[in-house]
Amino acid sequence: MAIIHGTATSKSNPTAKPYTFSLDTDTGKGTCNCKGWLMNAARNCTHLKALKAENGLTDSAPTSSAPKAPTKPVSPKTGKLSPMLASAMPEGKTIASFTDGLHVCEVKYDGHRLLVEKTGGTILAYSRTGVTRELPKHLLSALAPLPDGIYDGELLLNGGTSTDVTRLDKQAELVFVVFDILQVFGVDVKGKPLSERRAMLELAVKHCTNPSVVLSAIVPVTMAAVQAIWNASGENVIIKQLNSTYRCDYRTAAWVKVKKQQSATLQIIGFKAGKFGPYSTILLRDQFGVETSVKTLNADWLRMFTVNATTNGGNPTSYIGKLLVISYNIKTADGKYRHPMADHIL
Repeated sequence: MAIIHGTATSKSNPTAKPYTFSLDTDTGKGTCNCKGWLMNAARNCTHLKALKAENGLTDSAPTSSAPKAPTKPVSPKTGKLSPMLASAMPEGKTIASFTDGLHVCEVKYDGHRLLVEKTGGTILAYSRTGVTRELPKHLLSALAPLPDGIYDGELLLNGGTSTDVTRLDKQAELVFVVFDILQVFGVDVKGKPLSERRAMLELAVKHCTNPSVVLSAIVPVTMAAVQAIWNASGENVIIKQLNSTYRCDYRTAAWVKVKKQQSATLQIIGFKAGKFGPYSTILLRDQFGVETSVKTLNADWLRMFTVNATTNGGNPTSYIGKLLVISYNIKTADGKYRHPMADHIL
């Protein structure tokens, strides 16, 4: 019997005692002291699910230490492969959790995710939803030397954002960054670990001398490496487990997104109702007049606004005009905040 343990901090109350959970990798069963586990008849919760995913287990049955082969290799709607997806940073984990030599990190590019199938002289590209994408002529030529296979990558404009990829005046400048390989010469390699697929990919991309096809750089995970990516490109980071297999149409904890976070101070101008009540969303405006909104941080904030509304004639007017610090990823060219999140009220 192999028992593994984990801890996680409560999202709604970070100062509370951490949740503790354990998992029997032989039986796939586990225990947790969170309410989700206690209230679930199947005795499952988000903490155990994440722990199972990290250790290659499913909710229904245990597996070997390596993740299972993809259960949905082909989209039932399009008949095409769907790419593997990354998960958010698991509760209780930080970048330091992955500095074990068993993970690498690379840029999470801001472009259009594409799978490219090369068969003889034919090149077919399609999006993560299976929509066929017509590539510019210079990219078709640049991809032609690749060995027959299926490649995962990002179509992008250097120095641009995802919205620039469709600009008609920039098509000749687009590049394709390759970061994984699913098949080569008709052989399915999705079940091989990332370290082996990477070696195959490096050999494959060596055939391409055109700078429009780029091999994504990977480096060992360190805080300095992550910070360097943030500083150089302003993009997010993907941390990948070296022994992870490629699981189509699956959001896995073996690939983790690490978002670059910046902060800004904005003024509260109102609230918007939602499924958590009349104060589910906070409306904000910055010093330049740019407006945005963030979800109310947690249940404590919802109660705070509600109580204040009760004592102020049904409207939390004392919060209108106050300053709220948010964290966000980047600012777009028109000043909009990408992925804003509430942090604290000044």
